[in-house]
Amino acid sequence: MKPFLLLLFLLLTGCAGAIYDTFPRQYPETHTVNITVIRSAAKGILIAKDVLLDGTPIAEIGMGEYLAFRVTPGTHSIGIPESLLAIDYKAGRGYYLHIVPDSRWHSGYFLRTELIDEKRAKSLLSEYANITPTR
Repeated sequence: MKPFLLLLFLLLTGCAGAIYDTFPRQYPETHTVNITVIRSAAKGILIAKDVLLDGTPIAEIGMGEYLAFRVTPGTHSIGIPESLLAIDYKAGRGYYLHIVPDSRWHSGYFLRTELIDEKRAKSLLSEYANITPTR
């Protein structure tokens, strides 16, 4: 019985795998840019909107949600299809983009992407739901 238990123990412990990060870092933090896209919970289009990074959809964002991700430094175009912001993003910094109803149209059916400061972003983030890139 003891040899059987020893063999069983060795088989079970031999099957234990190593722990790996789900998403390994590709760049040191000082060589990346932190981007947070926040979608307003205010009146506006109710359907989820694609968030684009250099023309490629990376996630859908609904009202009252936010998305955080990293990019390499340099000029990137980020936002929703009808309102992209092309900014020269600097390494080691964080940027906050806010998707809000476009008040110029007075209907709430049009949205725009705007750059906001960290203080304003932090107050919004405490109320909104975090989502992850899907693409």
